[in-house]
Amino acid sequence: MHEKLLTFTVTIPAPENFTGRVLVSVEKGTALGTYVLRKNEFTTTVESFFESAKMAGAQIIYPDNKSTLAEKMGKIGGHHG
Repeated sequence: MHEKLLTFTVTIPAPENFTGRVLVSVEKGTALGTYVLRKNEFTTTVESFFESAKMAGAQIIYPDNKSTLAEKMGKIGGHHG
């Protein structure tokens, strides 16, 4: 599959000398909006987020207080244990 490179101009709410990360929403090749990530913000996949939480010792529990996210999704990230 050959992908065409998109070229577009976006306006972001940031100072002229801005250095950082920006998320851009695109639909059918047109930039619809932007979001400037703060220094303490990042993006990740849902799977990576939950794996990181698990590695940090956190456990996400559903409102029924009976099942965890890991139980609902199966073992996250392919780790067993």
